[in-house]
Order: sequence, then structure tokens, then C-alpha cells
Amino acid sequence: MADTNISKNIVDNCFHGVKSSWKQLFINNPDCKKSLIMCLNQIKEYHVSDSTFLDNLCPPLNKILETFKYFEMDQLKVIIIGQDPYYKAGVANGLCFSHNINNNCKKIQPSLKWIYQAIINNGYMSNCPDNGNLTYWVEQGVLLLNRYLTTITGKANQHKFWSDFTTNVVKNISTNCKDKKIFMLWGKHAQELEQYIDKNKHHVLTCGHPSPLARNTFKFENCTHFKDANNILSSMNKSEIDWNVPNIQSRLILHKPIESPIESLKESPIESPIESPIESLKESPIESPIESLKETIISSEKSEHETYVAPLHTEVFCAFTDGSAIGNGKKTCKAGSAFIILKKISDEYNIIQQYKVNVKDLIENIPTSSKSELIAMFKCLEYFVENLITLQPQELTIYCDNSYTVNVLTKWGDNWIATNTIHQKKNFDIIEKMINLRNIITENNTILNILHINSHMQEPKKDTNEWFKWYYNDMVDKLAKSSY
Repeated sequence: MADTNISKNIVDNCFHGVKSSWKQLFINNPDCKKSLIMCLNQIKEYHVSDSTFLDNLCPPLNKILETFKYFEMDQLKVIIIGQDPYYKAGVANGLCFSHNINNNCKKIQPSLKWIYQAIINNGYMSNCPDNGNLTYWVEQGVLLLNRYLTTITGKANQHKFWSDFTTNVVKNISTNCKDKKIFMLWGKHAQELEQYIDKNKHHVLTCGHPSPLARNTFKFENCTHFKDANNILSSMNKSEIDWNVPNIQSRLILHKPIESPIESLKESPIESPIESPIESLKESPIESPIESLKETIISSEKSEHETYVAPLHTEVFCAFTDGSAIGNGKKTCKAGSAFIILKKISDEYNIIQQYKVNVKDLIENIPTSSKSELIAMFKCLEYFVENLITLQPQELTIYCDNSYTVNVLTKWGDNWIATNTIHQKKNFDIIEKMINLRNIITENNTILNILHINSHMQEPKKDTNEWFKWYYNDMVDKLAKSSY
């Protein structure tokens, strides 16, 4: 496909259905226009270098600007800022916190679950709906805007290049909208935008993020923003938002009017103003793609050892974590952390996730062997918390060859918290988060076993339970060492 066609295809797909007032903002405001061109050009460059890129884009290209397709700018009432899209294939639908219900995502995602619980506590719902799609809110003038509008399947926070564009959108809403708007900023990423909002003109509501990972600082079910917003709207003689998302079975799908070809031609053609600057960049140096995340999620590659019949195991999932360090505690120390996760299908275990990270990329101080072990366990627990709804683990066994890490989670940690001595411990910040993640998993009625395993042993007899554990412990050890 010619380069010009790629650019036109991207523009056409992104802007199809976007309401005219939002189009005019993106075209006529210099800051919005410049930052949007940069983002579209970045997507184009990724696609040019990788023909499968658009297939792995979350949400799909035609859903990137979805939140701007339901109402004109003067009908805007509430702005809710999210972080970035769900990164499981087919789940994200272009609206922050909203998601599709399909074979890839059969239940409400954790963040949205806590949002629904808050709405129940605000008195607008009686039960959590089975519907993750929040278009019902957007149809009433609620802008559901992610900070970063895209990511890649299987990886979060991959496209932070969107931040300038979304910042400029918020700036222009604050400056150009004549009547008061209500901004809901949940978590630190959303609250970065608070400085760009005129608080003398608009209402800004802030609280912690609804993610389960933030529950140690804020229980989102206590958020009153939904009731607060309706009280503000009522005081301005505006209709309140019906926050009660209908169940899938009872949802009346209100199709948006289809624009006639004649009407669509009346709007300023988007291809000309946007296409031209993108094309002009072809001869100029293009900003290099966003640096790859310091943390690397390694896609599983099939090998002769990847599937193993393990009749002695009964866990639905098992995982192996490990940390490694050379020059422990010295300024020149190199350290890495890794985990491997296997899922039991029938009588076989299959690798579903491998992960490794250079510890120096995660911490500012000197890495140590102990930190690398704790980080490996933390990242493994974090993965399961982020994917609780998808994985629905009945039982999880995590093997770790570091006895300190195992004892923290199984013997000492709860006592440190009860006696208020945890902050006296080394690496307490990692330990505290690790315990919180463990609690989230067990509160999900998952049986969690965290077991110590001996390392660097001689290879046991094959086709035994001990060989199974030895083999994957050796694999994760090599994975950790390969990260630095």
C-alpha cells in the first residue's frame, strides 16, 4: 500500500462519525492540530514498519476517537479522565473504563466493577450490571476520555505520545466552553490535568483511581462524584446524568442517525487539513517512536519443553518467580527480575506469560539481590490482580527460591502490619504493595499457595513432579539473568 494511502486510511477511519464541533476543534486549534498530527503520524510510522500493527491496536483504528461521536461540544456536561485502554484483544471500545463483553472478556473488569459499586453506594443502582459498555453515559453528554488513546494488545501504557493531544483537548474545553463543566479526575495520571482547568469557571472533582492496585490508598466504592455531579447539574438547571447502566438484555440500542452523504460534505473535509501536514512530514525527520517500556513482556514462543504432562499437580495456575544480581549492593550491581506463569489445561501445563525486567529501570537507588526477588514476586502478583476477571483462578501456586520473600508473604508480613513495624523493614514499600496484592487475590476466593523451592539443584529424574519444578525454576532463573 502506498504511503499516501496509509495516511488517508488512518485519517478516514479515525474521524468517521466524529461530531463536527469536535472536528473543528481538532482542525482549527493550532495546539490540538499539531499534537493530533504527531499522534496520527506516529501510528502511520508504526504501521509502515510493521504490517500487523493495526491488527494489534487497542482500541481499533475506527474507535480511537469514539468518545467524540455522540454529542456536540456545547452538549458536554461531564468529563471523566481515564489512563489508557484495556489491552486485551477485542476489549477496549474507545471510551475510558468502558469495555466490550465478548469471548475475550466475559465479566466486568475490576476498575469498572468498583465504579459500579460506587454508583450503587451513591443510590443510582441496585445491582452491578452485566454490561461493561458505557455508551449510555456518553449519549447523555459524558466525555469518557483516556489520557492515552491507544495501546498494543497485551501491553499497557505503550502509547504515551497521546498525552499532549489529550492535554490540549482538556485545555480547550476549559477555555472555550462558555458554561460550567464537571471534571472527574481519578488517580495521579488524570490529576496531572488539573493544572490546565480553570477552577473559577469549572467544577473539578478528584479522588483515587478505581483500580484494585490503588485500594491501599483509596477505596473507590466511597467515591461520591456521581451524586456530586448530579447535584451540580441540578443547581445549574441542567438534566442530571442517569448513571444506571442497563443490563445487556434490557439495553435498548439507540442507533445514532446515519449522516447522509450530502450532509457529511457540508462539514469541512478532514482529509485536507490533516492529511497535508502528515504528508509534509515524509521528507522531514520524524520523531522516533516512543522508547520501548523498560519492562519487557516477552511473548511466549513454543518450544519442545513448553508443554509438560504433570499428573501430580492439581493447581489451575502455577508460577515461578526469581531475582538475580551480580555485584550485590555495589554501585555497579546488575540485577534482574522475572516470572513465568503456566495454566493447567486438562493434564498439561502451558506457559501463558513470561516477564523480565532490569531492576535498575524500576528503582532509583542501588539494586540488590533481595530487591530483585521481591520485585519478581510483586510483578507476578500484580499480573494476576490485573487479570483476575480474565483468568478467574480457582487456585494459584507460586514457587520462589528465595525463602525471605516466601516468609514475608506467609509468616511475617501480616504481623509487621499488625504491630505497625513494617516501615522499619528494608524494602517495606515493595513488601507493603506485595501484601496488598496478595490480599486482593485471596479476597477473590482464589486459593493462593506461595511455596519455597530449592535452587541450583542437580536435575531430577524426568517425568516427575520434582523435575517439573526444577525445570521451570531453572528457566525463570535464566530469564532473570538475561534482563541485564
